[in-house]
Amino acid sequence: MSAEPEKEDSEKKSDENIEVKFVPEGTFGGTIEKPIVYKEGEPVPEDTGDQGGGQN
Repeated sequence: MSAEPEKEDSEKKSDENIEVKFVPEGTFGGTIEKPIVYKEGEPVPEDTGDQGGGQN
């Protein structure tokens, strides 16, 4: 067995276009720099809304 498949997986991850931008967030009381992750030019959502099933 060789380690070549593992290298291919790591190469795929390095080819993805991932960028982190810091944007100010807050109110008049103060702001903080919040990191926003961009993947292929589109912001990645922090919360997709699929955590709970509700009460049915």
